[in-house]
Amino acid sequence: MTPKVFIGLSEVAGYFSNLEAGLRELGVDARFFNLSPHPLAYGGTGKGRLARLMTFAGAPRSSVRGLVWRTLLRANRLVRRLRSAFLFPFALARYDAFVLGGHETFLGGREFALMRRFGKTVVIVFTGSDHRPPYLSGVGIRDDPSSAALADATARVRRRVDRAERHASAVVALPESAQLHARPFVHFLAVGFPFAAREAATADPGGANDRAVRILHCPTDIAAKGTERVRAAVEACRARGAPIEYREVSGRPHAEVLEALEWTDFVVDQVHGDTPMAALATEAAYFGKPSVVGSYAAGVRLEVPGTETPPSLYCHPDALEDAVWTLVSDRAARHDLGRRAREFVRNEWAPASVAARMLRVIAGDVPDSWIARPEQLSYVLGYGISEPVLRARIRRLIADQGVDALGVPSGSPLRDALVALAGD
Repeated sequence: MTPKVFIGLSEVAGYFSNLEAGLRELGVDARFFNLSPHPLAYGGTGKGRLARLMTFAGAPRSSVRGLVWRTLLRANRLVRRLRSAFLFPFALARYDAFVLGGHETFLGGREFALMRRFGKTVVIVFTGSDHRPPYLSGVGIRDDPSSAALADATARVRRRVDRAERHASAVVALPESAQLHARPFVHFLAVGFPFAAREAATADPGGANDRAVRILHCPTDIAAKGTERVRAAVEACRARGAPIEYREVSGRPHAEVLEALEWTDFVVDQVHGDTPMAALATEAAYFGKPSVVGSYAAGVRLEVPGTETPPSLYCHPDALEDAVWTLVSDRAARHDLGRRAREFVRNEWAPASVAARMLRVIAGDVPDSWIARPEQLSYVLGYGISEPVLRARIRRLIADQGVDALGVPSGSPLRDALVALAGD
């Protein structure tokens, strides 16, 4: 019997709305309840005009705009909690299976045990900051929190992960951000990132020979995405004699990003990522446009046996300029990578394909090759942050709060790696 599937409770780059579409395509009674519409209108659930609220986010805390922003955030959290609480009994009565994002659940994860007692299948999908240790995030340490505050934030994330591991039927997560996990989980890339959009107006990912090469960068967070280094890499390629048109799209409705993807020849996604194909690179691939993705994980990523690695130009951050130059100077290579990326996303990551794999997770029919185990993990260089800055911050955290503040179990290879990183 096919289960009725509840999906919620907030959107992450179109993942959950596309999963809903894929399940419905397979004939599954599925519904996505989004209690937190994205300000940039991902998945069509938000309103583009809400993008203007983003101007408040960067306001100084002491300013009027900063006060308004914090008040809006607190009011929004309260409203979401009330809506979640009222929705919970209805959902429990109607649905058989629940696919929930790690950031927002009905009652902060405290409801998982009750849901299992009622015979419900609960799948928790972690997508990044909802399970990544805050000290491994450029966003998490940007405001230079005290070591005590950072340890507290890490403990909160660890409790969130622990609840999911103890009470959920299955956990889906990316190994490169799963340092706080203690139990085996389903590799995020084995299930995939569902994406579909309207057809691209341009079909040639290589670009014309008689014009400048078009490069697109769409930072949701300029500091975390390494935008200054992206700009420097583009300027260095111009200095090497390449005609380049460079465009940045930031803080704009998602529809504008899709239009820019039709315009570009390739994308430079980010400098310090932790996956070869995150949301923007996936969207670019759908239009046949390849992506350059910088990451310290490029050489150490945990492979997923039996699953193709998402095609992108995945490189060490220090090799970013050379990677950009490769796609600028070699039209054939650009065309080939764009073609392979397009085929991958439109087949392996088509909403129905990802939904079919999610149904296997819901049914407990998970191949061993999809499973990632904490003892196999080795990546500790984080996201959105350079290695020197990360080393200094971890060293300070351990010195101020002790090694237990890392939230990683004693004897774990990851804990040893973090301590070694701080000591180098």
